[in-house]
Amino acid sequence: MSKQDRPKRVRGLVQGVGINDANYKVTIYEGSPPKIIWICPYYKRWKSMIVRCYSLVYQRDYPTYKGCYVAEDWLTFSKFRAWMVEQEILLGDLSKMHLDKDFLSSETGGRKVYSEDSCAFIHRKVNLFMGDYFKNVNMLQGTHLKHETGKYVASCSNPFTPKSCTEHIGLYTTKEEAHMAWAKTKLAYAVRFIEEGYVKDYRIATALLSKYNELLLSAENILKGDI
Repeated sequence: MSKQDRPKRVRGLVQGVGINDANYKVTIYEGSPPKIIWICPYYKRWKSMIVRCYSLVYQRDYPTYKGCYVAEDWLTFSKFRAWMVEQEILLGDLSKMHLDKDFLSSETGGRKVYSEDSCAFIHRKVNLFMGDYFKNVNMLQGTHLKHETGKYVASCSNPFTPKSCTEHIGLYTTKEEAHMAWAKTKLAYAVRFIEEGYVKDYRIATALLSKYNELLLSAENILKGDI
């Protein structure tokens, strides 16, 4: 009997809900006392997702995950693994990517569920870059008053520098102009992510451009006094 033909085994539930039905050892131990020397990368991602949604201890430290849940089919490890293998074929190495449930939320109607429709693997640089999108878009981000000159500074983290260094964009007479310059810069970086291959999933590329064009439109309306 080949390895693929072996019947799937169901072990103890992970966090009381997750079914590990792998037909191979997902964790290998060595030594005494035993230490983990290898863990299946698919299982590691799956278990991490389960823990975020169902561990009270984890949610005590990270309360933003309260109320999050995993779609029924993904509670079974083999179903999640099959999806992740497909993503690996599409995107290549996933080791520098985050499993994200928030980015496509506007298309799926919520940011609480981990599912095939709501999740995507996003490069960590893009994920960090997107952090400001989920802040209050009515706040004038990317600007502050420079008291010595009485003008407003526009600045933005450059995600293409080693430590995402903050870069100076320019000085402006009003905070609305400075915010506008920041929004234009953010959109330019979003386009660059796609052009340089950081984004290969068409859903993410579409959402990325949509979200930052939305921010730019908001900045334009603020500048015109429509908001």
